[in-house]
Amino acid sequence: MFKETKPQSSCSASFNGECRAGQWIGLHADTGTKLPVWRWSWEVEEATFTLWAFDEPQHSWSDTCAYQDSKNGDWYSISCSLNLTFFCMVHSPQLVLVRRNMTWEEALNYCRHTYTDLASLTSYQENTLAVRKSTAAEVSHVWIGLHFVVRYWIWVDGHALEYKAWSGDEDPKCPARNLRCGALETNNTWTPRDCGEKLNFLCYKNSVPRDLIPLHC
Repeated sequence: MFKETKPQSSCSASFNGECRAGQWIGLHADTGTKLPVWRWSWEVEEATFTLWAFDEPQHSWSDTCAYQDSKNGDWYSISCSLNLTFFCMVHSPQLVLVRRNMTWEEALNYCRHTYTDLASLTSYQENTLAVRKSTAAEVSHVWIGLHFVVRYWIWVDGHALEYKAWSGDEDPKCPARNLRCGALETNNTWTPRDCGEKLNFLCYKNSVPRDLIPLHC
């Protein structure tokens, strides 16, 4: 989850002579390699999820930081010495796609034994990342940590169901007894599925406990 600081100017940077407003993101180029390798500030691996604009990033040893354009949301490489507004981050758990077909309960047990839990998608950003991660799945739906208990849909890790992405207009208020487990579709929506169906699934693992991560700047 990201939160923008208050803008300090209407023009943050120039691109092809055009004034652009944008904010720093936590992506930077590692200059200790033959070609720049872009990494997030909290990770050592190369970044796999990016939203670079066309012809970006520039392979320049001077443009080793990245900012997000306020208008189109694209990312651009630029000099780190500029004074821009910036995003701070509330860290989301790392999502892991498991390409093994299991029932919902089997997937839950596997995630809890191997990682942390079945994935809870508590924001649009997390849901979008989960969809991208799921593109390598062997099936069109993947299990997530959503299930129906008594009268409510809840996340298995206890997070409140505030953000919603159901395929219908409203929550399935009274799903059939066998349709009480939630799955993520590749079109960015959730659907109730038969809990005994065998699907790939998304686990998450926490590198840092959520409660210990700094909130918005």
